[in-house]
Parts: sequence; C-alpha cells; structure tokens
Amino acid sequence: MVPGTPSAPTGGIAAAHHVTLLLGGGPQSFGLLALNIAVSVTVGSTVLGVVRGVGEELGWRAVLQPEATRRLGPLRGTLAVGLYWAYWHLP
Repeated sequence: MVPGTPSAPTGGIAAAHHVTLLLGGGPQSFGLLALNIAVSVTVGSTVLGVVRGVGEELGWRAVLQPEATRRLGPLRGTLAVGLYWAYWHLP
C-alpha cells in the first residue's frame, strides 16, 4: 500500500469477494447474479434448516425424552419434555 492513498474497503460488498455462489462466480449480468444469489440463499437456508432440525430432534427425542421417562415415568416424563419444549420455543 502506498502512503497517503485511501485503504481498500474492509466491509460491505467488498468483503464478500470470497463467498461462493452455486451458479459460479466472476462477472455476471444483473439477472444472472440475482438468480445466483436467490438459488444460493435458498439452498443454503434449506440445508441449514434440515441440519438444525435433525439436531434438535435428536436432542429432544433421543437424549431428553428417554432420560425424562427413566427418571419421571412415562406420563410425567412426556409432560415435562412437552413443557420444556414449549418454553424453549416461546421466543
């Protein structure tokens, strides 16, 4: 960098140069870029949602439910997990 020259931007769109889009990078027309962003965000959100959903269900059903049933019995364990689940999902 040459002294006295402005520094390169570090935030905003200039910081997104390393982001990979599904339909390719590099120069694109506005329409292709818009489609590329829409497809990339949709696929990324779907994958993230599925991974988070599977992880959450494993936590509630495979870890908490059997332990609550073992400690509290079938009815009270199920009610306790239901109450915890409802409280967790309030926000």
